[in-house]
Amino acid sequence: MTLSSLPLDGAAAPELVAASVVKNSGKPSSAAPGEVAAEWRRGWLLVLGGMAGMSLSGLAPYSLGLFMQPLSQSLGWSHGMVASALTVISVFGILLTPLVGSLIDRFGPRAVALPGVVLNSAAFAALGLTSASALSWYGLWSFYAVSFLLVKPLVWSAAISRTFDRGRGLALAVTLSGIAVSQTVTPILTEYLIRTLGWRATFAALGLGWGGAVFMIAVFTFRLPAHAAGAAGHAPDRKGPHSSFSFRGVLDRNLIKIALASFFLSIVGAGIAVNKVPILASFAMSREIAAQLAATAGLAGIAGKLVTGWLMDRFEKRMVGALGITFTGVAVGLLLLPGHSYSAILASMLMLGFGGGSTLQITVQLASYYAGPAKFGRAFGAISALTAVGAGIGPWLFGSSVSWFGSYALLLVCSVPLSIACAVLILMLDPIRASD
Repeated sequence: MTLSSLPLDGAAAPELVAASVVKNSGKPSSAAPGEVAAEWRRGWLLVLGGMAGMSLSGLAPYSLGLFMQPLSQSLGWSHGMVASALTVISVFGILLTPLVGSLIDRFGPRAVALPGVVLNSAAFAALGLTSASALSWYGLWSFYAVSFLLVKPLVWSAAISRTFDRGRGLALAVTLSGIAVSQTVTPILTEYLIRTLGWRATFAALGLGWGGAVFMIAVFTFRLPAHAAGAAGHAPDRKGPHSSFSFRGVLDRNLIKIALASFFLSIVGAGIAVNKVPILASFAMSREIAAQLAATAGLAGIAGKLVTGWLMDRFEKRMVGALGITFTGVAVGLLLLPGHSYSAILASMLMLGFGGGSTLQITVQLASYYAGPAKFGRAFGAISALTAVGAGIGPWLFGSSVSWFGSYALLLVCSVPLSIACAVLILMLDPIRASD
């Protein structure tokens, strides 16, 4: 594959940066350990800032469930009404994520991230001001949804993609693990704060406290090194093609395959994630045991990100990506085994966590290599928008399957070949040679 065959936008990215993406994309890295170490010496602070930022993006999804009961008791709302806040985030994500990607390409990740952290923190704190009116709830979440777009994984991973080359896989894995940290800490912290401060003050404490800490870390650490500062978007050319937003030329056939795989995986992943405890409870398992088993996926998700990042730096990326995606199909298959033994379900939860943790890592890595730094923001933004559609469809499909078919079995059965098909899509990507 030649450089010109990649979907690169040469208006803002130096050829040297774009070429480095191609040079090291498809095969194991042949870099000396010193080259990788040099990248980490230049960029470890950036990774720390990105990891902190990623933790902020997990604040709402992993805390909202703990607000359901106090909000229902205080305002008389159903759990469905409270949970519909995540639908608001999905709708805005579908509509505006590609535009945010274009802003990153034009102005750079730091210029988007720092204002985003401030707005997102304030928006989360403001949720404590909601009244019994549904209009106030949806209005406040609309403000939050817009600010959330500025702290999504897209923002933090774009900076890593521009800074790291030989060690990009592990750097992205560590950065994306910030959301797993949030997944682990947020529920415990939220429950404690609600119990001691009440739900209104907890929104403020989490938003201003967590957000304030992330802002202080990001101000001093989330800064592209000098060698990456000239990449696309950091020094924008306002007269170039970025002067207007367009999808034309953003997604080529390789990026379309990545987008389709991400879309179908999000249907399966989000559908099972939201309905995980009801699915396990349908196996004649107590909800307490089901919740404990479901929780094991969190730590496995961290392992999925780190192991996948390490492997993608050393082995053929399409093979590693396909293998990581296959974990999801095998995990769902274990749920379909007769008898529903504890060991099989535990293995399934661990594999679902590992597969889920690796999926975002795989998508970001492959998109960064096939799009190149100049178009990564818009390309991954378009992929994220399609993924958001799948994430909205999946929970509804799985939840409705009980009403339609009396169980989750049919959707689980369909999820196995669908996951395998996604792995095949990744294998069908064009190989990227180490040199051309």
